[in-house]
Amino acid sequence: MQDVKTLFRKCDANPLLRATDFADACRLIASNPVQIDGEVAIMLSFVPYGAQAPVQTYVARSADGASFELADSPFVVPADLPAPFCHAKDYQNCQIAQVDGTYLIVSQAVVNRKQAAVLFRSPDLQSFEPISILPVSSQTRACVVPGRIDGKVHLLWSDSAEVTDHWGTLWTASSEDLKAWGDARPVMHNGNIATAVPSTPVRTDKGWLMANYQSSQPCDGWRTYSSGLLLGLDAPGTVVATTPGYFFRVTEVYEWAGIDGNVCPPCGFLIDEQADTIDLYYTGAGISLCRATGPLSTLLERCNGAN
Repeated sequence: MQDVKTLFRKCDANPLLRATDFADACRLIASNPVQIDGEVAIMLSFVPYGAQAPVQTYVARSADGASFELADSPFVVPADLPAPFCHAKDYQNCQIAQVDGTYLIVSQAVVNRKQAAVLFRSPDLQSFEPISILPVSSQTRACVVPGRIDGKVHLLWSDSAEVTDHWGTLWTASSEDLKAWGDARPVMHNGNIATAVPSTPVRTDKGWLMANYQSSQPCDGWRTYSSGLLLGLDAPGTVVATTPGYFFRVTEVYEWAGIDGNVCPPCGFLIDEQADTIDLYYTGAGISLCRATGPLSTLLERCNGAN
């Protein structure tokens, strides 16, 4: 049986994009990939040198999933919005999910000089309408489960290291109107290994598959690993299975040489059930967008039931 650690093959074209593809950028942050009109679309945030310069987020598209082209203009929120959205800036670290025939985007932003998570609606990833400020930990990435379950939209997020009582805990909440969120509860706790960046899960016949990002800090610096979680199809707040250990780790120069050396958080999955493939998009060392590909059925077969 194939070891889960050897399932994914890293793309020969890696890195697909670099932070330096955008003028004066020192860091690149990518969303999960989504399929739009037969193309792969990803929201890319370019973080500039210097705290005073604004973060610029662009939608990038690719016909083959490897060669991406940036949109002509950045993701822009209308200026004539009511408070608190009129005070928000530096949108970045986005996650995208399709719900009710449109796209819901969760983005980190600075609102009134404080970090916050903002929920947007977009019909085409070209125009954007803010919906609400989400009640989640401000320093972490949050995501929405695609579609509705029992009439509700489900939110996933994890606590950051600054929330010491719950460090690494993955949480869920749900809402009918996307403004009032309730039924918040923990999904799982990783102890001293942080579930730092949950990504939008993809639907499979065995459950919602989500990349689980873990980190450790041995004596020679940070190390990051990616494993998989299967969440219940009708209960995404329940872990039904996990991969046996990690399926992805840092091995290449473009993954350890950068502003965040040895740190390669997953952006999200893109699956093709007919072709039996799963693409994992991730960022390398904080400065590049990369992709790895593996067999979907084998990954699902190697998942163990959760205790």
